[in-house]
Amino acid sequence: MKKRAQEIKSGTLEVVASQIDEVEIELYGNTAIVTGKVSVSNKKEGTITHNEYRITNIWQSEAGQWKRAGFHDWKIK
Repeated sequence: MKKRAQEIKSGTLEVVASQIDEVEIELYGNTAIVTGKVSVSNKKEGTITHNEYRITNIWQSEAGQWKRAGFHDWKIK
């Protein structure tokens, strides 16, 4: 993640497009589990690559504010 952040900051890597679809939210008290599919297009050294990921995010409500407590993603394409 640090390398990716550095590449974006330096301009070596450009996120061309990012979209989330198929979002589902399940609430359990003050906890929410969010699943979906993320599609991302990146440009590096003039080449554009497209990837898709399944994601799971865990959110916790604390004092009326939602904070992400955990996440997981895996490449599907």
